[in-house]
Amino acid sequence: MKERLLYNWSIQRLFYVLMGLGIISGSIAEKEWMGALLGGYFLSMGVFAFGCAAPGGCNTGRYSSNARQRQVITDTEYEEIK
Repeated sequence: MKERLLYNWSIQRLFYVLMGLGIISGSIAEKEWMGALLGGYFLSMGVFAFGCAAPGGCNTGRYSSNARQRQVITDTEYEEIK
């Protein structure tokens, strides 16, 4: 848990933290407590790195940079059918 909080910070994760803080502060100023809960969700997503703020989160897989998802066809063998 400590590693999740301290390491692997990205710009996207920082964006979620700042967005959550902005939503929370605006909601508290307007006394809209449901908005503060929504801001808390975004803040926790950024701090604890889950959901789309996680490394590789919200990735469709089509354009992923993970080596496991890349498949390279090296050689194709054909068989003659008579």
